[in-house]
Amino acid sequence: MRRGFTLVELLVVIGIISVLIAILLPALSRVRDQANRIVCASNLRTTGLAIANYVADNKQRLPYVVEPIWRSYSTTAQMDWNVTPDDEARSFFNVMKPYLKDVRLLRCPAQLRGYPFNEPLVTYRIASANNSDGLERTVEQLDGSLSPTGSASVLFNLKLMNGRKHEMRYVEPRTLPWRVRKGVGPYSLLRDFFQVDPTRFQPNGLFRTFGPHRDWFNALRLDFSVTLERDPIYNDISAYPP
Repeated sequence: MRRGFTLVELLVVIGIISVLIAILLPALSRVRDQANRIVCASNLRTTGLAIANYVADNKQRLPYVVEPIWRSYSTTAQMDWNVTPDDEARSFFNVMKPYLKDVRLLRCPAQLRGYPFNEPLVTYRIASANNSDGLERTVEQLDGSLSPTGSASVLFNLKLMNGRKHEMRYVEPRTLPWRVRKGVGPYSLLRDFFQVDPTRFQPNGLFRTFGPHRDWFNALRLDFSVTLERDPIYNDISAYPP
């Protein structure tokens, strides 16, 4: 005659299954996070190739981009997360459509934020010309000596997609006066949006930021390479590479 499981045996089996699940879940989570990070980097690389094709077709100049999210920007609180990327004719979303056939590439699978807010079409921060990180000037106007007085926003101008000639140059803030240097520098054309943790501070006194990939974020650099970074180094001038 067959005998059923006793209560103790059932509890032992349930306990073993629970332990196995507890062991496997973190591993599965890491695999999923790694897959999301790889897909995100691939999205940015493909987008970088699209920008490179645009540059080749437009006399070596980057697109002039006006992003609707930055229209009234002067503080983070004034970014308009409810806009759609095609609200503006010269948004990156619209300008790059002939070169970027699948606009789904502008979404990170591990997105933390994007716009429009509820169902984001874009989850990458685009270095657009109307972003107040910089002035609407070309690299030709900025070349040479730069005054260290006034807003530090001039530091970021060379990363902007403002129709400037695509060159590997950046502003070196450790020189006085500031000068334009050769190289990629710390700038990015696109990167993951990251969020601020108001409970944690960085050594420079600013809030700790975190990205969608286990605190990291992907960035498309000026040379169209993709790097995985921990914190936005342009938050702190002292963090700039020598």
